[in-house]
Amino acid sequence: LDTSRSMGEKLNARSEQTKLSYMKQSVIAVLNTLSPNDSIAVIRFAEIPRLVNRPSQVPPYLWEKASKATVANIIDIVNALEVNGRSNWNDAFGFAFNLINNSLESNAAIGDESYCDLENIAVLFFSDGEYNLPAGATDESVVSFVSAKVTETENMGDNHVHMFLYTLGHNDP
Repeated sequence: LDTSRSMGEKLNARSEQTKLSYMKQSVIAVLNTLSPNDSIAVIRFAEIPRLVNRPSQVPPYLWEKASKATVANIIDIVNALEVNGRSNWNDAFGFAFNLINNSLESNAAIGDESYCDLENIAVLFFSDGEYNLPAGATDESVVSFVSAKVTETENMGDNHVHMFLYTLGHNDP
């Protein structure tokens, strides 16, 4: 979930709602669809990505079961998020895929495939479509970076990564 400064702008000229408040509603709607059989990690990002419910956790970062208590805690934290900093998509995607790969390796090491569905991995990316970091980043370089990460993850086993990008136009009148 992008929490960079541009997400604090109004959704459009006719709305008092900010881009972040709109995206929070979308994230919460997704969270409310999860079952305890799902695994989850919600990452907020601006210049530096962080897990929303474990901001001081040290690597390796891992997903966790989507228990009712975990989901409720994450929803409370998402509701309290505020904007700050510039947007760094590459670091956000890099963090997300490192978390996914660490989680897959951890599950393989303990041999507990019941912990999560290892075959279908969904990455939901919520942003307003504006990134400013790293310097010189282009749409093509971001797509190339993400494509390489998807391939790397899928090559770790019988994993299928599904990318869902939810973006708000920044030129909406």
